[in-house]
Amino acid sequence: MLTSTFSNRIRPKVAAVSAVSYSDVNLYVGSRSNSELVYDSFAINQSILSIFGTTKGTRIFRPEFGTSVDDLLFEPMCLDVAERIRDFVKSEINTWEPRVELTFLQVNSNVAEQHYQIIMEYRVIGVANLVNFSFLLSQTTQ
Repeated sequence: MLTSTFSNRIRPKVAAVSAVSYSDVNLYVGSRSNSELVYDSFAINQSILSIFGTTKGTRIFRPEFGTSVDDLLFEPMCLDVAERIRDFVKSEINTWEPRVELTFLQVNSNVAEQHYQIIMEYRVIGVANLVNFSFLLSQTTQ
């Protein structure tokens, strides 16, 4: 379960290793970890979840932050919608996460469970390692 910082439609799956030194506040402190900070690719992954967990216009001091991908989640599930979600994800990553370069991006629709799985691979700028990361987008909490 995600904290209220993220929309209930996102569930992360993390498999990442990086050699760059980034850190961020751990949004899951106490529920998943006792560490107050997350580092490197985990900080970037958390940032990506924050982007897709925020609806555009909901942050008062930064209304342009976030995505409008929510609108697509209530469309009938089909390949066209999955492709449009892929375009949204690519655009928002390029806009809001300048530390990474996407090397692979795939969106799979799961009609039975009513969610889209976002699978990506990225390279942290200036580092040779690739990071694999995936998360789910859905209309409701699962």
